Amino acid sequence: MSKKQFLKRLENLLQVLEEQERQEILAFYEERFYTESTYELKTEQEIIDSLESPEVIARNVLSEYGVSAKYVKTKNERYSKTNTPQVVGILLFDLFIATWLIPVLFGITTALLGASLSIFPTATILVGNPSLTDVYTFAFMASGYVLLFLFGLVVAEAFLYVVRSLIVWHLNVFKLKKRKDYIKQVHKVSITRWLKHHKVINTVKSMTLVSAIVVGIISGIWLFSNQSSELHQYMNEDLETTTYTRDVTDDIANNNGWKIVTDLDVKDIELVVTDSTEISVMHSYRDQGDFELEFDEVEDKLIIKESTDFPHFNFVFNLEDVFFLFGKREKVRIKVPEDLAIRHALLQTDIGEVDIKNISLGELNVTATNGDINILLVNVVSDMTVKTTNGLVNIQDVESFAGELRVVTTNGLIDIDGANFTNYYITTTNGNVTLSNLNSDTQPYGNIINVRTTNGQIKLNNVYVANVTLKTTNGNIRYFNTDTSYRPNSIDYDTTNGNYESNVN
Repeated sequence: MSKKQFLKRLENLLQVLEEQERQEILAFYEERFYTESTYELKTEQEIIDSLESPEVIARNVLSEYGVSAKYVKTKNERYSKTNTPQVVGILLFDLFIATWLIPVLFGITTALLGASLSIFPTATILVGNPSLTDVYTFAFMASGYVLLFLFGLVVAEAFLYVVRSLIVWHLNVFKLKKRKDYIKQVHKVSITRWLKHHKVINTVKSMTLVSAIVVGIISGIWLFSNQSSELHQYMNEDLETTTYTRDVTDDIANNNGWKIVTDLDVKDIELVVTDSTEISVMHSYRDQGDFELEFDEVEDKLIIKESTDFPHFNFVFNLEDVFFLFGKREKVRIKVPEDLAIRHALLQTDIGEVDIKNISLGELNVTATNGDINILLVNVVSDMTVKTTNGLVNIQDVESFAGELRVVTTNGLIDIDGANFTNYYITTTNGNVTLSNLNSDTQPYGNIINVRTTNGQIKLNNVYVANVTLKTTNGNIRYFNTDTSYRPNSIDYDTTNGNYESNVN
C-alpha cells in the first residue's frame, strides 16, 4: 500500500465527518509521512508499517468524535434521519431502567462516602490519655473507614461511567450537531482520569490503600488476641435494675387520665398493662447516668428522660462504647394498671426498639430513630402515629374508629395486620408495605388509605377502604379482597417500574 492509497482509504472511512474535520485528520497524517521521510529517512512502506491500519485509525477517530457505525453510515445520517427504533429503545431504557439505576448508584455513592466521614468522630477516642487498646481500636476502625471511602470512590467512578455512557448514547441516537465537543467534555468527568493527571495524589491514594489494609490486619489481630475476653465479659454482663412505682388507686377511682412521656437516647421501651393498682417502671442499665424519672402528680404525667454519654450524641467515645453495641440492651419497662385511663402516650427513643402490647389509651405517638417498632392488641380513642428512620414497623390488631393511623419509616418494612381506623397514611422510602385485614369486619368501612414507597412493593389483602391511593417508583402493587363485591369509591395507583394486579375494581 502506498501513501496515496493509505490516505485515500482513510478519507473514505471518514466520510461521515464534516469536510473540515476530515481534512484536519488527513493533514495530520500527511505531516507524519513528511516528517518521518525527511528526518528519519523512512520509506513510505516503513511509515505505513509503523502506523495502525486505516480501519483502526478511523474507528478510533470516530469514537473520539462520538460517532459510531452502529448509529451512522453516511454523513447525512450523522445529523439527520434519526432511527425510530433506536429512539424508542433509548426512551424505554430511560423510563424503565435509568430512572432507578442512576438514583440507586448515586444513593450508594453518597451513603458510602458519607459513612466514611465517621472517621472524624472516631478520632476522639484518642482525646485525653488514650490507652494502648484505644490506639489499636482507633487504628482498626480508621482503616475500615478509609477502605470504605476508597470503595466509595470506585462506586462513584462506576456512577460517572454510567452517566457518561448514557449521555454519549443520547447524543449519538439523536444525532446532535457539535456533539463531538460535548462528548469530549463529558469524557473529562472521571475520577480515574483526574487521578492520572495528578500523579502525586494518585500515588498517595495507592499508598493509603495498602497502608489501610496492613494497619487493619495488624490492629485487628492485636485486638482479637488481647480484648476478646473483655468483649465476651461485656456481652454477658448482667444489667442493674431499679424499679420505680406510683400508686394510682385514687386516679383509677376518679377516672383521672395519665400521660406517659419518654425521651430516651439509647434504650428499648416496653409498654404493657398489669392487674395491680400501681404504675411500675423497671429500668435496666449499666450506668444510671443522667436517667431521670418523675411522677408529676399535678398533671398526672409520667416523664422519663436521659442524656446518654454515647458517641452518637457527644462524638466522644472509648473502647467500652464500641463494646456497647454487642452487649445486653438497656431497657425501660413501663407497666400501667389495666383500669387506669391513659390519655396520651408519647414514646421516643433514638437507638432502641419499642414494644407496646395489650393496652388501651387515648392517643399514641411512637418515634424510634434507629430501631424496630412492634404494636400488638392496642386500642386508641383518636390517632396513632408511628415513626422510625431505620427499622421495621409491625402492627397487629389495633383499632380506633374515630382516628387515623400514620406510619412513616425511611429504611424498613411496614407490616400491618388487623386494623380499624378511619384514615391510613403509610409512607416508606426503602421497604415493602404489606397491609392485611384493614376494616375487614367492621361497618362503616375506612374512608382514606394513602400508601407510598419509593423502592418496594405494596401488597394489600382484605383492605376495605373507600378511597385508595397506592404509589411506588420501583415495585409491584397487588390488591386483593376476599369479598369481591366491595367496590371502593376510587382507586388511584401508580408504579413506574412494576406491575399492578388486583381483583378490586
